[in-house]
Amino acid sequence: MKKKIVSLLLALVMCLGLMPVGVSAAQTDLPDWYFLFAIFKNVDADGKDTDGKTVHTKYSMTQDEIDFARRMAEEFEEAMNKVGVMRAHVDVVEIDETVRELKEWTWAEWETGGHGAYISAEQAAPLLKDKVNLDRYDHVACVTSLGIHSGYGGVTGGEFENGAGHSCFNFTNREMYLSAWIHVPYLAGYPIHEFLHFMERMCHKWGSQFDLHSIGAKFYQDDPDPTAIGTDIMLNRVKGDAETGTGVAPAVWQYPPHVLRTMTELTIPSGVTSIG
Repeated sequence: MKKKIVSLLLALVMCLGLMPVGVSAAQTDLPDWYFLFAIFKNVDADGKDTDGKTVHTKYSMTQDEIDFARRMAEEFEEAMNKVGVMRAHVDVVEIDETVRELKEWTWAEWETGGHGAYISAEQAAPLLKDKVNLDRYDHVACVTSLGIHSGYGGVTGGEFENGAGHSCFNFTNREMYLSAWIHVPYLAGYPIHEFLHFMERMCHKWGSQFDLHSIGAKFYQDDPDPTAIGTDIMLNRVKGDAETGTGVAPAVWQYPPHVLRTMTELTIPSGVTSIG
């Protein structure tokens, strides 16, 4: 009998040793966030270029661009799970249907003139509805090559109707992808940056605020670590001030959009003074 008990204990220890490090008491208390990287492979539409001119573009992503987008999604998932504010779950879907309409993007302060084109949430939703259940996700990244120089690597364009965040990444074309995107040293940087713009909007729901671009310009411009600003903002420990804010309010992590869509009761965390 003693030998059997010892054998069972050894087997249990071996099983526990094989379990992923993430399965710990602390991490089981973390909220689940669900992300979708939607790769829109084909575009045939009119859109604005960086000069504000309307041009027609017809472009299909190459396989190396698609593979690159998938690696971006993998690295984003890994990076988000390392921070320790959530359990990130990332899905990837490839959309074969052609994008026929693009939305104009403008930003008056942008150095190149503030014009461009992107796939908005309104344009993405109909193409996604037969592929995925959008109510599963808290944030959707639309990745594509528009064939148009649009003055951005990534842009955040509001939310889907169900409150899920939305962003769009434009590789432009294979030439641009090979000359610029493929040399990006930290692939997760772009999607994290745009996700944090969505978190700016989420923070307003809880009476909190932070300014991503102001924080970067004032406190992290000379920081050699490209991950420092994103990590500090997510942990609400930014070297900021009253104007820029100190990062994402802890309450925001506990109530991702998929939870807010379905909950009937709300526990108001300490420090929250208003709910948008």
